[in-house]
Amino acid sequence: MKKITYIFGGGRLEKINDQDSFAKDFYYGFHLLNNNKKYDTKILEIYPFTKSKTKYLSILQKIDILLTKLIFLQFHFHEIYIKENLKRIKNSDLLIFSNDRLAFSFFPILKFNKNIKSIVFVMGLLKEHENLKIYQKILRPFFLSIFIKTVDKFIFLGKSEYEFALKKYPQYEEKFIFISFAVDYNFWNLNKKKTEKINNQILFIGNDGNRNYDFIKELPKFLPEFNFIIISDQIKDYKEQKNVNFVAGNWSKGYMSDKELSKFYSQSFLTILPIKNTIQPSGQSVALQSMATGTPVLISKFDGFWEKDIFINDENIFFIEHFKYDDWAKLIRILNKNPQLIEKVSLNGKDLIKNKYNLETFVTKIEKLIETIT
Repeated sequence: MKKITYIFGGGRLEKINDQDSFAKDFYYGFHLLNNNKKYDTKILEIYPFTKSKTKYLSILQKIDILLTKLIFLQFHFHEIYIKENLKRIKNSDLLIFSNDRLAFSFFPILKFNKNIKSIVFVMGLLKEHENLKIYQKILRPFFLSIFIKTVDKFIFLGKSEYEFALKKYPQYEEKFIFISFAVDYNFWNLNKKKTEKINNQILFIGNDGNRNYDFIKELPKFLPEFNFIIISDQIKDYKEQKNVNFVAGNWSKGYMSDKELSKFYSQSFLTILPIKNTIQPSGQSVALQSMATGTPVLISKFDGFWEKDIFINDENIFFIEHFKYDDWAKLIRILNKNPQLIEKVSLNGKDLIKNKYNLETFVTKIEKLIETIT
């Protein structure tokens, strides 16, 4: 039996057994692998930057801060290198990291323990930063090159980011795998009634740095006849508007259950995602969740959109270019008055998620990858 340890940030363990309230999306296949008798699958949660109580851990925390400053990457040695964690890691055949930021701190373990295999889900690994210090411009790419060489496989959830990695690091092509993100279709599929009348509620969800928060704060002014639900904890300085309801929402912090979130999806006629240009597949989980419930998505075009050849405008999704308020307002009004188009895109979107972006398909690909490296 292969021993697999999933490495997550905080927020998973408290939700994992409450499958009525939370979907399985952000466990990256853990539930299905855990039910497979071939694997002994466990979770290790890391809680970044908590106060260290011992002198040893305090020293590690200072090293974390120093390395983070020098390389401009996050390190969490003081949360990882404790006896209990090291024992669990040592007994693992495979470590699966939910993001590259967590994996950085495991670099010494992976480097000097060749028997432990590793898979890392890429979350901004190759993001280019402006205004780096001279020493950061030197140390950051140097460390990343060694890190990529050490890890066995990297899973990219967006095709554009995957292709960018191939161009930047062609020598590591065999390490890079593209597997699109998937959602818990059975959880999110609420079977909207075909005859349901289009309402005037518009939904925005998001907390990552690639959302255009300035745009979403102003857009409701151009659509006063619509009600906006904005679920985020990133908008702090907003002015109260009659047609806007701000709701605190952050999956990791547990402000809201997925069951509660699904009601917002199902009660809205459209989910909107204004995304800044990036190679990361920003907005992916929200878009797929919304489509699974039957609520169409309007999203801005950007370089990192996950699979441009499969998502087709006016067929299973709605695309828009630029961030012009009048253009967004005009299109939203047109869609609201076209129930046939909304119904078509809703049904096509649900079918797409059910057939291609479901967890079962996702886990099958993960399992094949596991078998090739262990």
